[in-house]
Amino acid sequence: MTNIVHLTSAETGQVSISIYNVNGQKVGTLLDEVVSDGMHTYTFSDLPDAFGEGYGGYQELESGVYLFVMETEDRIKSKKFTIIK
Repeated sequence: MTNIVHLTSAETGQVSISIYNVNGQKVGTLLDEVVSDGMHTYTFSDLPDAFGEGYGGYQELESGVYLFVMETEDRIKSKKFTIIK
């Protein structure tokens, strides 16, 4: 299963995309870098170390509810998603 994140940035700046579980614990970071203006597409497979040691990538997350949080220099957006295996 491929998981895709679409990001449109109005200007060049620092962007961080992280995943949190329902207990508020940070599960991993998908992106933490300066992004140029325009449209960008990331797949979880583009980021093999996104969840660090022991996770082995997105497929290793357990079934459950998670929060996808994107932070820029001037805003924070979040979206809830569910993994069902």
